[in-house]
Amino acid sequence: MGLHEVHQAWLERLTLVLAPECHAPRRITLASDMHPLPPSIEAYCTYPFAAEKLAQTLTNRLSADQLRAQEEEHAAFLQQWHERKEKERQSTLRTMTPSSAHENQSIASTTPASVLAQPPTEPCPKAD
Repeated sequence: MGLHEVHQAWLERLTLVLAPECHAPRRITLASDMHPLPPSIEAYCTYPFAAEKLAQTLTNRLSADQLRAQEEEHAAFLQQWHERKEKERQSTLRTMTPSSAHENQSIASTTPASVLAQPPTEPCPKAD
């Protein structure tokens, strides 16, 4: 038995443990019932314009007054929505900081600056 044959026998009994990231991925097998794409895929890319025709016929039926009324409805709805959101924001602020409940009142001093600039009438007591 030559040295090469000894090495070969030793390698046949050797068990190698490989890390999972070193393994080759499994071969991808396609499903047998999968059909191939046709030569032309234009049939898949057609767009039905029925929705546009429906929208055009609906807007053509509306008169100018009806369109104006519809716009006013939308504007009123948006205004109500913004007011509701503002009320929610204000209530959230009130729960977080009670001082924000008086947000319309000024937090600045209402005492005139001339009164604040005058020296105090009583001297401050000295610390002993």
